[in-house]
Amino acid sequence: VAWAAKMLGQHAVVYMPKGSAAARVAHVHANGGECTVTDLNYDQTVELAFAKAKEHGWVVLQDTTAEGYTEIPQWIMQGYTAMVDEALEQMEGAHPTHVLLQVGVGSMAGAVLGYLVERFKGLPGQRPIAVTLEPENAACAFASARRRDGKMATVEGDLETMIAGLACGVPSALGWPILAGHVDGGFCWLSDGLAANGMRALAREGVEAGECGGAAIGLLQRLMAPGCPRAKAVRERLGLGEASRVLVFNTEGATDPVNYAAQMKLPDVSPAETAFDFEPPLDDAPVLGAVQREMGSGTADDGANTAVWRHFPHTMAISPARIGLLVLQTDFVMEAEMRSLLAPLLQLPSDGTLPRGICVTARMPMKDRIEAATLSSIAGSVQGVVKQFFPFQAAERRAMEVLVFGCTSASLVIGEERVEALLAEEKPGATIVQVTVAIREALGALGARRLAVLTPYTEAVNRQVDAFLAAAEMEVIARGTLGCPGDYEANRVSPQEVQCAGVALVSSLPKGAVDALLICCTGLMASSVINRMEEKLDVPVITSNTATAWK
Repeated sequence: VAWAAKMLGQHAVVYMPKGSAAARVAHVHANGGECTVTDLNYDQTVELAFAKAKEHGWVVLQDTTAEGYTEIPQWIMQGYTAMVDEALEQMEGAHPTHVLLQVGVGSMAGAVLGYLVERFKGLPGQRPIAVTLEPENAACAFASARRRDGKMATVEGDLETMIAGLACGVPSALGWPILAGHVDGGFCWLSDGLAANGMRALAREGVEAGECGGAAIGLLQRLMAPGCPRAKAVRERLGLGEASRVLVFNTEGATDPVNYAAQMKLPDVSPAETAFDFEPPLDDAPVLGAVQREMGSGTADDGANTAVWRHFPHTMAISPARIGLLVLQTDFVMEAEMRSLLAPLLQLPSDGTLPRGICVTARMPMKDRIEAATLSSIAGSVQGVVKQFFPFQAAERRAMEVLVFGCTSASLVIGEERVEALLAEEKPGATIVQVTVAIREALGALGARRLAVLTPYTEAVNRQVDAFLAAAEMEVIARGTLGCPGDYEANRVSPQEVQCAGVALVSSLPKGAVDALLICCTGLMASSVINRMEEKLDVPVITSNTATAWK
């Protein structure tokens, strides 16, 4: 913008969000522009720029939209189409099978995808499958897709990410409808570490790419990572393999040379162990590879005008993610709470498609008393219980995406590693979720180290809880127990009683003495009162079931 203004004899005034690299500011100054780095995020900086332009009578050059401001963004989007037009021309008919599109506000992605939709209109199966990608903390298109209603969602906060060119929280009103209507692969976010991997991969091939430019290659490496069941499922859904031709755009060079130099010195992060997420396209409909014929038409043998069975063509929809929940025979709380907490995943969509997930339950033998001996006996029976999931289906159809071991105290007594090994042997490829692991990671995500802990357990099991938290380097400031000998009693403690006990336990401490209240045991019904407890105590409240659902 500053360069073009100088060429046209105009003066450029540029506003950048907080955290903008000094080199980017210097580039504006070098081209005669005026540059201000605000203490606001990107979307707030856009609002400031509009206010300043209105105050001074300036023309705003911006590729996102605002009320009454669409003409210039539309021109900019038209300009973006030159990239894909030139790319296809250079491919000389060897069209890509897939295209990965970076999303900030969605103008570039929407422009490229809109071009491809028009270019391949009337040519079924030839348009490349489109996948979008965004930074983890600024994934406004991903959040919009997750709504499943076609409406735009806004991501708020600092939008902190190394991928500064994509750090946008509000989608473009021009770009989002194109993405919502025509992204047929899915919507992804990725961590900064994956973008840095992509920068280094391109550098090894002699291509200088900044954070935005490296992001697409980083995501592609993540999706192709071996040994990750989740990536494998996305690959299979997208038809992404060794024969695929993937089109990516290096949308910037090293515009932040300081960070570029720093990233070049760092080793790659392991793609298979680095965070990403995937949301299916909004229509989530399978694509027909060929015209299907109607079958079974005919008449009755005697020629009478009688009704006959008529066969209708159909396609196999993408299977919902299958979650297997292993619950104690004596616990009637966890299944109910998990289905409530996972309702957005499990509920039937109003648009006639399948739910995004299904949850099936199998019950582990358990005597009534919660004791070390009864808990350790679960190890001998759990593999047989896992075999109850889809027992009569072919082996390849018995796979599960997630397998939840639903007993906090059993993981403590048997040991997390042994539980993991037993379950992985029966369901290789499934993501194993243990309540204890989920609790530890949820507390870590909150930065909680000083805890008040409420359990229903007797003294012997509570000692296991103490050892678990000590190993996780958590400091227990206050302990409380309901003293239930088994699930029969624990399941019958009302949420209101759990709330009273938890509030009393934390309220007895000086304000700020604990970072969180942990309520252990999947058999305690407490998720319905968490919000009220947090309002009263002003500290986060984590339960075994909420941590497991979060994980």
